[in-house]
Amino acid sequence: MKHPLRTLVASTAAAACLGVGAVALGGPSAAAATTPAHPFPQHATYKAGVLPSASQSTRDAAVRSAYSRWKSTYLVHGCASNEYYVS
Repeated sequence: MKHPLRTLVASTAAAACLGVGAVALGGPSAAAATTPAHPFPQHATYKAGVLPSASQSTRDAAVRSAYSRWKSTYLVHGCASNEYYVS
């Protein structure tokens, strides 16, 4: 069952594509949005802490997988080819 709020966001995005009640929101340019400030993976080294026993590549794959699941669940495609909404 789809979440009602997610359905509302998807409907709003579709209405915006048709020009029904569309409101432009300010934000970074498309060029800035395509160049991440901190590209994945970062592999930061901390002075203290415990790391999982899995290898770095296994941990990276787990993060990529979780992020892909998040995107497929919460991102709704907007009007333009590079436009998305978080549902």
